[in-house]
Amino acid sequence: MNPSISIGLSFTVITSVLLKLIERQTAIIFLAIQLGAIYGVYLGFCLSVEEKERVFKTDQKNAWSLFDQQTSIEMIFVMVSIVIGVQSIQRQSAAIISLGYILHGVWDFIHHFTFDKVKVPRCFE
Repeated sequence: MNPSISIGLSFTVITSVLLKLIERQTAIIFLAIQLGAIYGVYLGFCLSVEEKERVFKTDQKNAWSLFDQQTSIEMIFVMVSIVIGVQSIQRQSAAIISLGYILHGVWDFIHHFTFDKVKVPRCFE
């Protein structure tokens, strides 16, 4: 079996067991924090792209041009995950947090085929 699949399945089992041991409110908070961390990993990989490989909108170097288009898109998805996480905690909604994880899967699929400059370690593929 592929080591990436083994690691993913192991974390799934561990997380599932932990979620059964804690109360619902704590579980939703845990899952919301985990969702934000997942999207943060995407941003971290994106920021690790060398500057010469980035595509900037202008040649000017100022605070607004520090991020290329790809990084800006990643930042938007991080903010979306934070909103989803906060809303799921405020409303104690498993449906909202589930939506966040479904979007994670969709984003993973899109990310795999469109952001070829991002050097993702093999264990995350």
